[in-house]
Amino acid sequence: MPTVPRVRPVDGAGDNGLTRPVDPLGGRMLIIASNRGPVTFSRESDGTFSSRKGSGGVVTAVSAIAKERQPVWIAAAMTDGDRERAAEADRLGEVLISPPTEGGAPPDFRVRFVVPSAESYHQYYNVISNPLLWFLQHYLWDTPRSPDITFETWTAWRDGYVAVNQMFADEVLAASGESDLPPVIMLQDYHLYLVGGMIRERVPDAILQHFVHIPWPDPDYWRLLPMDMRRAICEGMLGNDICGFQTPAHARSFMYTCEAYVPGVVVDYTGGAVTWRGRRTEVRAYPISIDVEAVRRNAYSREARGHEAYLTTHANKFTILRVDRAEPSKNFVRGFLAFDRFLECHPEFHGKVNFIAITVPSRLDVPEYQNYLDDISASVGRINAKYANVALGWQPIHLIMGENYARALAAMKWYDVCW
Repeated sequence: MPTVPRVRPVDGAGDNGLTRPVDPLGGRMLIIASNRGPVTFSRESDGTFSSRKGSGGVVTAVSAIAKERQPVWIAAAMTDGDRERAAEADRLGEVLISPPTEGGAPPDFRVRFVVPSAESYHQYYNVISNPLLWFLQHYLWDTPRSPDITFETWTAWRDGYVAVNQMFADEVLAASGESDLPPVIMLQDYHLYLVGGMIRERVPDAILQHFVHIPWPDPDYWRLLPMDMRRAICEGMLGNDICGFQTPAHARSFMYTCEAYVPGVVVDYTGGAVTWRGRRTEVRAYPISIDVEAVRRNAYSREARGHEAYLTTHANKFTILRVDRAEPSKNFVRGFLAFDRFLECHPEFHGKVNFIAITVPSRLDVPEYQNYLDDISASVGRINAKYANVALGWQPIHLIMGENYARALAAMKWYDVCW
């Protein structure tokens, strides 16, 4: 059944019955915090700054719901341009950075940057967030051998992950100081597990939600981390009013983990909540959607139509398509091996089926991701060498690398099987 929005009289309408939807934020500021921001800045030759949309699934998902509320978006400075723009804002006394817009239109959001040192960011992102937490939450560790929690890991946890999470908490609180009412703070993903607890300690009446965009494994798998780390992660999350996950199974796993490792918690599995130190944290599943109209506009844009002109030359009588980031949790190599088994079992499809794989290299500062990208290329090379038919001008797999949103959407309009 459709939800009917709550309404209130229009100001000055009296008893004439005119109504309008209630602002669900109650006039409060919306603050979003994520590792990657909604825009990336570049300095042009004339000294001005240009911007482009930030990459990554979190930005795509959250931007769709946030753009109508002009939130303050707090993110880590990812590029030299971001750091230079943040430094310029400090010099000019800009509290918030507004990305350039066409025709002077109001920006969809305003930005504040967290600017850690290069070493702190490396420890926070490339040692702890990726691969340690990412691999753990996707069940990717070779558990008899890894991960190995060394002195360097503990240093990265303390001087990187904890320190950068504290910087995010400080920026959120600095931004919220501009509002008379406590803001609504939406924290995003596994990079910021400690921020909710840090904010709660300093602002007990803060309104906090943390959404986890990746799986949450069962408690036994969290034992790969030392107790101090796993407990700090759970306690940080319990600083939030709501913890959101993609599926009910992930939400239940989070509650199991809190019960296993946080002393004194009371878990209400029926109501979906964890109570700790007198505070109740709701645990919910919120499958993320997309901005359908924005996707449709991009898919039929001039840029997308330009990509279609050559993408269709890779198609065949039967076309398989895959569009994904090139990283271990996406299971690329096994997908190619399955296609290899198909070609072995069904030679009647030789020359008639093409597999178009559009891949976006990801986190190339992390050795495990570099190695996996090499594995993808090697798998494609072996399969093409095994089955290619020069006389027919046919090779079974076309691997296209690089990030291009319009190209990805253009490809999704032409396939028989979407993998």
